[in-house]
Amino acid sequence: MTGLLDLLIVGSPYSGSTLLANALNGHRLIANAGELSACFPQFELGVQNPFCPLCAAKGQPCPVWTPGFIEKVRLAGPKRARSLFRRAVGRPVVVDSSKFPEWLDMSWEASALAKTVVVVISRNPFAYHVSNRRRVAAAPSTSAVEWTHCYARALEWIKVHRAAHYLIRYEDFAASPEHILTGLMEYVGLPWDPAMLRFWTEPLHALNGNAGSYMWYPEFARSAEFERPEDASVAQGYAERVFGGWSDEKWIGALDPHELEMMQAGEIGDRLRQLCAVLGYDVGTLVEQAKCPASSAKRVLV
Repeated sequence: MTGLLDLLIVGSPYSGSTLLANALNGHRLIANAGELSACFPQFELGVQNPFCPLCAAKGQPCPVWTPGFIEKVRLAGPKRARSLFRRAVGRPVVVDSSKFPEWLDMSWEASALAKTVVVVISRNPFAYHVSNRRRVAAAPSTSAVEWTHCYARALEWIKVHRAAHYLIRYEDFAASPEHILTGLMEYVGLPWDPAMLRFWTEPLHALNGNAGSYMWYPEFARSAEFERPEDASVAQGYAERVFGGWSDEKWIGALDPHELEMMQAGEIGDRLRQLCAVLGYDVGTLVEQAKCPASSAKRVLV
C-alpha cells in the first residue's frame, strides 16, 4: 500500500467494533484512534470527558490523548480528527471506530489526502437485542428499529458516496479472526502482520469503546472496574477466552416467542429481513437457532 488510509468502522453497538479496531492496532502500520466521535459533545453520542481506557486502567495519564490534544481535536473539528491523530502517532493508517453511521456525515471529507474505506461490521439482530435488553432494558421492537436504522443508514451512505467498503460479520470474526483480517488486509492493500493475532502485546492509545474488548490486555484485566456486576461478568468471559475460535452463543435460547415475533412484525420486520439478506444472514435459520437450548447452540451455524 502507498499513501495514507482511514478505516472507518461502522456498525451497531455490541457488534465487535472495538475488538476489531484493537486487533487492527496490532499491525505495524495501523493505529486505532478509538471512538473519535467521543471528542465532540455536539455529536449525539459524544461525551464530555473522553478517555483512553488502557491508560486509565494503569492509573496513568495517556501520552497521546492528553486534555490539550483532545481540545485541539475538538477545535479542529470532526473532518480533521483522523489526520491530527495520524500526525500524533506517526502511522499511515488510522482506524476510527466511532461506529454510528451518523458520524460518517460529520467526519467525511471527499478532498482528504487519505483514502477512506468504510468497514461495516454486523452482528445478527437477535443477538443485538439480547445485548441491548441486558444493557438498557430495550424492548424487542426498539432493538429491531435501531438495528435496521443503523445498517440501512450505513449502506445508503456508502451507496450515495460510492465509498469503498468491506463487510464483516462479527460471528465470522469471532470464529476466525485470522481469516477475516487476512481478507480485509488484501482488500485495502496492506501486508499481513501476525501481530494482529496478539494485539494485546502492542501499545494502544484509543478513546472509549467496549471494556470487554480490552480484557485481553493483562494490565486492563487486572485493574478495570465496572459499574455493574453483570458488566464485570461479561468482561470476565472475554478475559477467559483465547482470541478467536469461539461461537457467539449468548443470545441463543435467550429470546421468548413473543420477542421473536415482535422483531419480525410489520414494515420494520420486512426491512430487517432484507438487511439480513444483504449482510449474509438467513432470518429463518437465525429464528431456529434462537429457539435452540443454549447447550445445543453449536448444532445450528449462522
